[in-house]
Order: sequence, then structure tokens, then C-alpha cells
Amino acid sequence: LQSPLPPSTPPALVLQADALSGEYRQAITALQVTEVPDDLEPALRELDSSARAIHAAIRQSPDAGFLLSQLQRTYAKRLELTRLAAFERTARPT
Repeated sequence: LQSPLPPSTPPALVLQADALSGEYRQAITALQVTEVPDDLEPALRELDSSARAIHAAIRQSPDAGFLLSQLQRTYAKRLELTRLAAFERTARPT
């Protein structure tokens, strides 16, 4: 007989979302982008806001698996734009 999880243990989807966020932060940090082009700023802010909203939705509805896919897509797009910013930074003439 397994003992039940303590009530303070977050649901699996919340744990998966938190793990995904950690992986995303590591990937962003590895890119070492300190500044982004002005034209990318609004899109990056919007994606960051979306990620926060999706995290909140996952905490409210921890059985809504589609939200994890939505979070993955949001992070993938954010990472893609950050890579673009890194590329533009290195491609800029000095």
C-alpha cells in the first residue's frame, strides 16, 4: 500500500511546467544575450506575459494538459526570438 502524497505536493502538471521553465531559463542563459533589438522587445514582453499567464492557468487547472503544450510553444517562440537577437548582435558590424 502506497501512502498518499502530502497535500502540499504540487500536481504533476505543475511540476512539469516548473521543470520546463527551468530548462527554458538554462537555454536562455546559455545564449548570453544582454540586449535585444528594439523591434523585438514588444514581442519578447508579450511572450513573457503569456508564459506567466499560462503558468497561472496551470496552477488553477492542473488537469488541463493542453496548457503544458501551450507553454512549450510559447517558450519555443521566445527562445527562437532570443536566438535571433543573439544572431543579430553577432552579425552587426563593429
